[in-house]
Amino acid sequence: MLAFTISSASVGCASFSLPVAYIYATHNLVQTAFLTTTNTIGNLCGTLVGGVLADAYSRRLILLISGAASGVSWAGVSLTAANGVSTVWLWAGSVLIAGFAGSAASAVEGASIRAIVDTDDLAQAGQDRQARAYLVTILGPAMGGGLLGVHTTAPFVAAAAGECACILLLVRLWRDPQMGPREHGHVSAPSFAFGGILAICRDRVLLAYAAIMLSVGLGPAFLLEAVVYSMAHDGSPAWIISAFPTAFGIGGILGSVLLLPVFLKRVHAPVGRMTMGILCVETVIVAGIGLMSGWQPRTVLAVAFTAIAPLINPFVSFLIAYVPDDLQGRVLSTMTALNTTPNVLAPGLAAVAVGAWAGRGSMLAALMMAIPALFILLIPILRDIPDSAQWSAYMDSISQKHGAARRGPRTSAGA
Repeated sequence: MLAFTISSASVGCASFSLPVAYIYATHNLVQTAFLTTTNTIGNLCGTLVGGVLADAYSRRLILLISGAASGVSWAGVSLTAANGVSTVWLWAGSVLIAGFAGSAASAVEGASIRAIVDTDDLAQAGQDRQARAYLVTILGPAMGGGLLGVHTTAPFVAAAAGECACILLLVRLWRDPQMGPREHGHVSAPSFAFGGILAICRDRVLLAYAAIMLSVGLGPAFLLEAVVYSMAHDGSPAWIISAFPTAFGIGGILGSVLLLPVFLKRVHAPVGRMTMGILCVETVIVAGIGLMSGWQPRTVLAVAFTAIAPLINPFVSFLIAYVPDDLQGRVLSTMTALNTTPNVLAPGLAAVAVGAWAGRGSMLAALMMAIPALFILLIPILRDIPDSAQWSAYMDSISQKHGAARRGPRTSAGA
């Protein structure tokens, strides 16, 4: 947790600073967009490949190699910026490798949770990681803006230093057997590489989760872009526009650190129905954001939206508990890719919606949030997920009917 908090914050700082620094150097918006897209493509590819590597090789070795590659790449970006080199291909090569390596490391970290955390503690682990993610959404841009004021290269030097610090901390895992080489059956390389996708296609539980992950990722991404576009379209000052994404981060931290722990301790309701209810509440909040015109009520509702969002954490924890350890990397990285793919589509959809309906275009996000709630309602396997105390028995029952991806008995993760 400490290693990846440092790594995520420093890389978030560099990612935020990348387009600004390149515009400073070239004043070319088209090439800046190309660089940002290149970094995003690297992230998606690294997530998928990292999941395969996590299941095939020593996780600690992959973590160290990918961390080193990310650090060297960000150091290369800083040298390029320091020398005033404006050739877009030099920048693109570095940020592609940086995005790929960083996401591969994150995929390995996610795949390792099931191996080192007991089933009863998965929700707590998810809460900690979610709080870290929201914290980074605030720390990264704040650090980037401050360091850019010092020097154009400073954010990228900080990213390289952060990755070095991450590696030094992860060296402590070198002798940990749970992070060592993986054992798997004799299968062909293509079958192994696409094992996560095949498992999802063959297993009704995982296929249902894939649909949920894709749909639940689109709503927030579209909402953020649509509101920002509509406020800019209305001529709102930049500091007011920035308040909305900042509110997303603040709400997420409040929900992860304050609301979710109390919720997990005091509420012991069936996870499937509880998640469906939370998504319905989120739908109402998003509809309110679309109907409101002033930035103040929109900002308040944005805080409420992301404060409630962490409460679906038990639903995600069930997915981690359900996937066998030998498939954790490939299945979870595929789920992550499905959840983040809408980030590529959201800007275009938001531009069309705002262009056609102005501020009311964000109302479409309410429909997008209602879709995963409807999926859970219509899919009994998800709707009937019980309280965490009953997960083992429930997984055994559904694996006998639908669990093509599951192999062997399930025990606690520490077993």
